[in-house]
Amino acid sequence: MLIVAAALFAFFLGFAWLLRFFVTKIHDAAQSDVVIEMRFSKEYKENVQLELMQFSYYNKLSNEGKKKFFDRVLIHLSKNKVVGAEGYEPDDKIKIMISATAAQLTFHIDKDWLASFDTVELHPTIFRMNHNGPLMKGATTPNGIIRISVKDYLEGYRVGDDKLNVGLHEFAHALLIEYTASAEDYSDIKKLVFPYEVIAAKEIELGPDSEHFLRKYAFTNKHEFFAVSVETFFEAPKDFFATHPELYIVLTKLLNQDPRNVTEDYRLQERLTE
Repeated sequence: MLIVAAALFAFFLGFAWLLRFFVTKIHDAAQSDVVIEMRFSKEYKENVQLELMQFSYYNKLSNEGKKKFFDRVLIHLSKNKVVGAEGYEPDDKIKIMISATAAQLTFHIDKDWLASFDTVELHPTIFRMNHNGPLMKGATTPNGIIRISVKDYLEGYRVGDDKLNVGLHEFAHALLIEYTASAEDYSDIKKLVFPYEVIAAKEIELGPDSEHFLRKYAFTNKHEFFAVSVETFFEAPKDFFATHPELYIVLTKLLNQDPRNVTEDYRLQERLTE
């Protein structure tokens, strides 16, 4: 009798957990739809689409891909604050661009990644974190704030193939912080993060040389190595794969996309070829 009672209790406990899981998923999906359809006016959404037309990554997507990207941008705009510092007042254009950067990095992974980084603080130009600190183009801290120099952010997208993009760089820092924290609890994430850490440790130990594809700043530590790698991944994917295929493949798996695969909305292919 006790065995039957225990079995029934386990069944109902499992059923309750599943019910809560699916209700949460349905609620999240409905909330996203409401955010997209009701929070923003028709005129604002049209403005978002116009601004995205200036975004190279977006322009290469299919119509289906553009709809997905557009939705991701609206979700980011609705859930995150883009604020100004040192007298700078961000307008809609820069807010949309910042959200587009987040959408670019996370396009083919779960939209909830980067959720713990809910504030982007924009400075007009290079800045200091404190009075005696060094001048910086960007800074990402585990307390959920990403700080970016607007001047350098805009320059990063004005020149799209120089492997310098402070927006992608700082959002990459945020993503790696979340990945590393999640790897302790989720084996799937750990399987993705561990190969990167092995390669990064090996490359950093060897150190930079004059002919290395990544700029020297990457070799500061594994976090900078990842951020610089992400900049290069998006801005020079073909050359990156040609010179460092092992690292490139690890990044495609971490981000679940391949920037070389323009014809299929950057989807990750089963087999990567040159």
